[in-house]
Amino acid sequence: MKILITERQFENISHHILSENVKAQREKFIKQGYESNIVDGYLQKFNYIKDKKFSEIFDDNLKISIPKEKRLDISAYKDFHDLEVLVDYVSGRRKVVSGLSQNDIDVDAKPIYEDNRYVVYYADNPKACIKYKGNIPYGWCVSRSDSSNMFYTYRLKNYQPAFYFVKDKLATKKEFDYWSENKFENEFKDKYHFFVVQVMVNANVNDVDSEQYIVTSANNDGDVSMSWRQIMQLNDGIDKIREYLQPKPLSKEQTDKIIKYGRGLTDKEFEKLTYEDKRDYLDIYPGMGKKLSDYQFYVLPDDLMNLYVSFGLGLSYKQFEIIKNKKSILKRYAEITKRKFNEYLKAYQNGDDDLIEDLKLVSSEVEVLNEQDRSEYFKLQHPLDVWYMGYAEKPSTTIQLTIEPNQFFDYFKSDVDESFVESFISGDILQFYDYYDIDLSSILDMLDNENESKIMEYVNNVATENGLDIEGMDLEEIVATYDDYFNDLVNILESNYFDVLNNDAANEFYKSLKSAVEEYGTIIKFGLGENIIISVNPYDLIDDHKIFMELLENCEYDDFYDNCVCVFDEALGAYIDKPTIDGRSIDNAYVSNKEYNKYLKYRLGELG
Repeated sequence: MKILITERQFENISHHILSENVKAQREKFIKQGYESNIVDGYLQKFNYIKDKKFSEIFDDNLKISIPKEKRLDISAYKDFHDLEVLVDYVSGRRKVVSGLSQNDIDVDAKPIYEDNRYVVYYADNPKACIKYKGNIPYGWCVSRSDSSNMFYTYRLKNYQPAFYFVKDKLATKKEFDYWSENKFENEFKDKYHFFVVQVMVNANVNDVDSEQYIVTSANNDGDVSMSWRQIMQLNDGIDKIREYLQPKPLSKEQTDKIIKYGRGLTDKEFEKLTYEDKRDYLDIYPGMGKKLSDYQFYVLPDDLMNLYVSFGLGLSYKQFEIIKNKKSILKRYAEITKRKFNEYLKAYQNGDDDLIEDLKLVSSEVEVLNEQDRSEYFKLQHPLDVWYMGYAEKPSTTIQLTIEPNQFFDYFKSDVDESFVESFISGDILQFYDYYDIDLSSILDMLDNENESKIMEYVNNVATENGLDIEGMDLEEIVATYDDYFNDLVNILESNYFDVLNNDAANEFYKSLKSAVEEYGTIIKFGLGENIIISVNPYDLIDDHKIFMELLENCEYDDFYDNCVCVFDEALGAYIDKPTIDGRSIDNAYVSNKEYNKYLKYRLGELG
């Protein structure tokens, strides 16, 4: 015999379909501090598991205090945690609830209208929209649980729509009876079993022919402008709800507050708000999926802190530290996180990539999960995410980058002519400084004793051979007086100066190039006329975990190393700046006495 349960009955499910033992257990678990809807959900799943007698119930790996022979007896569970562990353990290995269930619809607000056929809710903020949507995959943009929620975007439009959620109980029951037996294919059979009506600010409820309503079906297949007469054709007997769907114009004060709070407040502005204004701020700013700063969270009174936790946005490390000694808030955080984790698993099973991303847990949420849930969550995460949350060793994101000389400017910028740099990288000998007139006396002043002695020996030999009178003259006077005899010497002295100067400029420029290369990572090989090889870590260069993971997700190679190479290529120029070759290094070149004499020693051997 198939028992059909209405949604109203489910709200008090233990009183209708569970045994007296279950009723007693339900009350006990609630007294232990767990929310009634969470307890009801676990009891429903336990009942299903018990009926199916899944073998996993008796696994040795199932670490609970209940002996195997008593695990099918609900009264044996003295602590809710044991029930939670068993249900989660079996659920991770079996399909415990088949298809969709209208029990997933979590609405605890008071409807503005209800009879035996229809129930109508008015949503005056994003959180209400999210609640009315529940855990069913309705795609309404005003019911998104992240920063893409469009509630206030719509509410602030010129026509200031008021949002009403209209459910046909009979159609909804029929819809979910079907999906309880069949696999949900992401499209409802009766798309108007549950739908959203936007009532425009100037709507006249007595006018049934003007298109003053906007209707969005359960399949979220577009906003359709309708008259009330057209709405009456969607479902039988719906006309009786018309008078309850009233326009809700915003006052100027409300509009200004929504705009102001939606943009966010500084810590000082937030701290000065009254309690009531802080409460309004939480409805708007976190209601849009935006997080409070650590200080804003710190100055919240406990009841508003508890409210913020309920948004499921996750807490930063500092925020989590604040609630660790606030047992009721910490417990609430764990409950909300558990619910969020379950929604994440559903999104993963349904392949809803957008929702998967929205429901990802932050480190503090992972910390409050039980060990089994945490392990299950980590199985679905990239090892880098697990490391980032502090639960694993970091996988290597290091790659080896090879740059050929003709590819240099794919990876670097320069304020020096590119062709000049490419020639230098290729190993060509370049002239950084052209010859210019230089005072010979300044060169002669650089000579050390050894080179000066060699030059004087050469000069004396030339003078003797040519009968030159050099007595009483210093070297500069001799060269100036008999320049025709000492052109070779002067050329060597001057050319040696420019050779040393160019060599020092090349060294300085080489250092600049090497410094730029080192900005990428550790140099494995770097020389002129050959490929440059660098050990590069794109994760460190991007220095933003979220951006790295987003880029990584777009790289679809089988090998993680290849995906890291892909991330580097995608990030270069966007999230990784190309290093700049500093041409000013050339200006730092100079000729030291030591270097000048070092090279001159060999050059003097050119003299006859």
